[in-house]
Amino acid sequence: MTSIDTSDVATLRRLNAQTTLDCLRQEPTTWFTVRELAISTDLSRPTVSRVLEDLEQAGWVLSMAGQPGGTGRPARRFCFNGGAGLILSVDAGLYSFNVMVSDLAGTPRAELTERPPLISTSEEFVAHFKDIAERCLAEAGPDTPLRAITIGLPGPVDANGKLRVSVTTPEWTGLDVADGIRALYPEASLLVGRDGEFDTLAELTSGSLQGVQTAVHVTFSDRCRATLVVGGKIVRGAHGLAGSCPQPHGVGENMTASWTPLRDLIYGDHPRQRMSEIIAAAQEGSASDIDVLTRYAEALVPRVSFLVRAVAPEVLVLGGQMLALPEIALPPLEGAVREAAGLDHGNELDLTRVPEVRLAHYRSAHAGPMGGIYAALAAIDWTV
Repeated sequence: MTSIDTSDVATLRRLNAQTTLDCLRQEPTTWFTVRELAISTDLSRPTVSRVLEDLEQAGWVLSMAGQPGGTGRPARRFCFNGGAGLILSVDAGLYSFNVMVSDLAGTPRAELTERPPLISTSEEFVAHFKDIAERCLAEAGPDTPLRAITIGLPGPVDANGKLRVSVTTPEWTGLDVADGIRALYPEASLLVGRDGEFDTLAELTSGSLQGVQTAVHVTFSDRCRATLVVGGKIVRGAHGLAGSCPQPHGVGENMTASWTPLRDLIYGDHPRQRMSEIIAAAQEGSASDIDVLTRYAEALVPRVSFLVRAVAPEVLVLGGQMLALPEIALPPLEGAVREAAGLDHGNELDLTRVPEVRLAHYRSAHAGPMGGIYAALAAIDWTV
């Protein structure tokens, strides 16, 4: 570890400013007095006062006069300036672009979901990204600097942001958009990652997986996927494909190995080929649409059971579009975890091994963008 020479006054002042800024960012809507910050940071009041002047001058901190009401001079208060910049987070898929713009406190300022035109090249992706981003940024605050961008793609990406492979959207394999996006927004940092990981990060940070150490997060939509959590962290695997479940033992020949062809097999020649349309019809009582969704949920059981046996999670979380109809999705998945926790050949169920089944906190269109915002907040260089 590199040692820092704290005898350098400038270096020490930067470290103190960083400590104070980190404290303010942890509670971005709270107004602190110098005394309260001194206690929280273990710095002296004069030191905190000096660094607050630096932070306010740099635009990271807001201040306001204290409210009179007691004896003596009212204490001035300070708060993190979340409005000092914007974060643009895009969950990009073949059939839907979900976009969210937040301030630096992570508070959403603008949201947009729309079906994109057919995208088959990196250039087409960048062109549509520019259009949808500019509309969202104009709504959020056109005069506020864009500090960071995150893009969730349907598969693992390499170190340069190129989509290495996509099980759910094979036509996008090799998509390379990072350079094009950087050319559009050169002042903003860029983070490109796997969409499922952003979904799970949202649940880990402020959703149904808060405090959970080991979990399986299943996203049940047109294109299904799973993300694994071990030790409170997302497991990517050597090639970024952890959670892409192979065909488990005992699955019939008519059931394909990966998540994606399964969807096409279940939908067959059904008149509706989008889950959003099928769900809407099922909610209206359409028996054929309810049947399609029920068979889809039941077909996921061997895959979910396989993952539960492999990971032995505390919690199984169900997310995605099927959050709209938990009465259809949950019973088969609850059966899957009971099957996985039981002993083979119908022996007595070991209740200590049955994971808790939860619904995701974030609905499908919000999960990826919100997770992208959390990832950006962790990646931004907050150096003072």
